Amino acid sequence: MARSEKPGSVAVELGGQRFSVVSDAPPERMREVVDYVNDHLKELNQGRRGLDTERAALLVALNTAEALFKERDSHEALKATIRARAGQLLGTLDEVGRELGLDSASTLGGLLP
Repeated sequence: MARSEKPGSVAVELGGQRFSVVSDAPPERMREVVDYVNDHLKELNQGRRGLDTERAALLVALNTAEALFKERDSHEALKATIRARAGQLLGTLDEVGRELGLDSASTLGGLLP
């Protein structure tokens, strides 16, 4: 399906058309991406007769962007949870430090934004 032409360039077949893709990503990653898009194009075309390649590509792009946005939202929620729990942990460390008579139990307090 793909062969290297020059450094950073990979020849691929996407939606039945041949392209030379230039990327910093390793060729294996580009193949994964191309396979992902081709699989989704095939899936769309199976459900809709007469759907032209351009429209199918736009629908794949829209679906992929939506998946990306969901993953970003999930990632941000996870970061917020980690920050909150880290803050709780630092508070507990400070409390234990005060109980032990330490000046500053939590030297990490300034690390959380």
